[in-house]
Amino acid sequence: MGASVAIENVGTRVAQDTGGRINGYHIDVFQGFGRAAMQGWGNFRGTVRYLSGGGQCAN
Repeated sequence: MGASVAIENVGTRVAQDTGGRINGYHIDVFQGFGRAAMQGWGNFRGTVRYLSGGGQCAN
């Protein structure tokens, strides 16, 4: 948590939780609530680059 990452065509984001159902090399990008937030999203495949920060997770 707390790691900064650059997501291709999305921008820079900071990890705020570990997502209990996310396994392996996957990320979950929160875009808001409702149908409008889901427009244009699905299984996105792109480059995610670690920038800095983060630490051990207590899971």
